[in-house]
Formats: sequence, C-alpha cells, structure tokens
Amino acid sequence: LEAHRSSIIDATVLAWADAIVYMDGGNRHRLEDAMRAHHVRRPYACLGAWCAPPRARIADPAFLSDRGAFVALLLAVHAAARQLASSLGPRGALPPIFFVGGWGAVRA
Repeated sequence: LEAHRSSIIDATVLAWADAIVYMDGGNRHRLEDAMRAHHVRRPYACLGAWCAPPRARIADPAFLSDRGAFVALLLAVHAAARQLASSLGPRGALPPIFFVGGWGAVRA
C-alpha cells in the first residue's frame, strides 16, 4: 500500500477519478465544494449505500473509543467495499475511484 497515500481533493484528482466514494456528510460537502471550485463534475456516492442495511454515513474510526464499535465499523466498511467492488464488474475492469473519508482520500 506504499503508493496509496491521502491527498487533497484538487483538479488533478477530480480529472483522474471516474467516480468518488465518500464516508460522511462533511466529506460530501468538501467534495461538492471542490467540484464547484474546479468546475468539474463526477458521480459520487456514500460508501454506506453498499452497507447491509444501507446507511447515510460511515463513522470516522478516529473518534471511536470502544473496541467493539471500532471492529464493527471496520467489518461494515470491508463488506461495503467488497459489495461496491462486485457491483463495478470483473477485476481489472474497475474504473479509477477516489475514496474520501475520515482516513483521508485514497486513490484505489
């Protein structure tokens, strides 16, 4: 994962990504602000849409002090990411996706 580092959402990132996945409303607002500022539009959605059951936001794990809640969150994120990946098609056919969340933004 050495090549995967967090970064600021800028015009380069917006031009690179075919789609953007965010974690919560704050991330969505910053993403929308960046797209307006750079005059770029990309499809975007909350990762929580791929949770079972769907959720409106994914909590920031940095603010979870309870180990059980932290593990449950990681399991939910993992399951949602797998569901998202399977909805995108076969491995190797995945479009560039930019994840925006409490951990920072990561190109995948």
